[in-house]
Amino acid sequence: LERELPGILNWALDGLQRLMQQGRFTGDRLPGMTAETWQKWGSSVERFAKFAVEDGDEAIAKSELYQIYVRFCEDEAIPAETQHNFTRELKSEGFEDQRTRIDGRQQRAFVGIELTGRGEELRDQDNDDDGVNPGGGLDGY
Repeated sequence: LERELPGILNWALDGLQRLMQQGRFTGDRLPGMTAETWQKWGSSVERFAKFAVEDGDEAIAKSELYQIYVRFCEDEAIPAETQHNFTRELKSEGFEDQRTRIDGRQQRAFVGIELTGRGEELRDQDNDDDGVNPGGGLDGY
């Protein structure tokens, strides 16, 4: 590296000059943008709970709510948790699950919950799939 020291120094000085002209590092993000990125990638379930569900009077089957969550993650381009982890984390967000009757059938469901407008849009997207498996796979071919 000793032979390269003059080139490294010139490279560092070019970088310093660019920093002084721009007043910030190249690729530097605003603090709000950085915080949003950390939040988005922090917990997909927490993000889902913030934007797609709220306290309410409904009961939503766990399997249906999980499919809505998966669609949310696809739309947000973030990785989805397993259904088990989704349930555990949503419960830690304060939502309760129990067995209840939905459409005449006894099911495991989240109770005291409702979909927000965004949640309803995601539910409707699931219904617009015309039977194509929302999780992908070969069912649509």
